[in-house]
Amino acid sequence: SQWYWRDWLGDPGVRRMTFDERGRYMDVLAMTHQTDEPGVCSEEDVRRWAYYSKEEWSEHREAFERVFKIRHDGKWIQKRTVQDREAQRKRFEQARRGGLRSATRARD
Repeated sequence: SQWYWRDWLGDPGVRRMTFDERGRYMDVLAMTHQTDEPGVCSEEDVRRWAYYSKEEWSEHREAFERVFKIRHDGKWIQKRTVQDREAQRKRFEQARRGGLRSATRARD
């Protein structure tokens, strides 16, 4: 995956995080890329991936909530990860179709 420094440095939600929260958020971002649905997770996933105990989470939840969109079904969405994965899927599909056309022309 690509890393967008301007997003990281310019996101007001990230800037408001403590140094410790930003480091933990980096781990959470990495973990969201490893799921079956990149960028989509539960609040419990975020808490565990950030290595907060249930008691600590109440103190830090708001900082993480600011950098996620929370859907009506309770899923936490990291929009950039979702957008990047969709763009990656589209590029892969275009390359696959192009490769198939090229292979067909080569056989003809």
